[in-house]
Amino acid sequence: MTQINAVVPFKTKGAKKRLAPFLSPEERKEFSTAMLRDVLSSLKDTNVTILATEEFTLDDSEMILKVRDQDLNEALNEFITDLHEPTLIVMSDIPLMRRWHVRWLLSEGITLVPGRGGGTNAIYMHDPSTFKVDFYEVSFLKHVKIAKERGLPVKILDSFYMSTDIDKPEDLAEVLIHCHGESCRYLKSLGVRLSYGKSRIGVERD
Repeated sequence: MTQINAVVPFKTKGAKKRLAPFLSPEERKEFSTAMLRDVLSSLKDTNVTILATEEFTLDDSEMILKVRDQDLNEALNEFITDLHEPTLIVMSDIPLMRRWHVRWLLSEGITLVPGRGGGTNAIYMHDPSTFKVDFYEVSFLKHVKIAKERGLPVKILDSFYMSTDIDKPEDLAEVLIHCHGESCRYLKSLGVRLSYGKSRIGVERD
């Protein structure tokens, strides 16, 4: 497989506030790190750089850490502006991602992975210097427009695992249903389990 770079933005403070009060601030921090570890596991075949908001440690992780006190778009666009090697941007809150997804992302232009609600969970860029990112709001449509305006071929990867970003307590059910990594193990260690209602599976905890 073609060797590619991967960059993962990671917010270290105040992450995942919408998981409150189901998870405490410290639990949200630990859970965010567990999700990051799952994402990094799926990126083992790439050269990974983490763009973090502050210094932190992942003892057993082989990656480059860059601290950026910038807006997400500013930090990412500064990072990719002079890159010409194939590069993947992947969000740190899609713990269901698997290693084989990297192969599926490869293309001769831009590959977009839409998230729920119009977001963008991952972007593959064959030549990053020809693209720019514009996250927030309905970023998926914005990224399609940017690629087309720049004459870049666009591939859409429709993947349930990669489209499932974890933001709210009800999202935690997907982590438990498709349990395979540290995110699931951490939730179980907190006593979080599936709850079975009449219309939808949810979560509860001891």
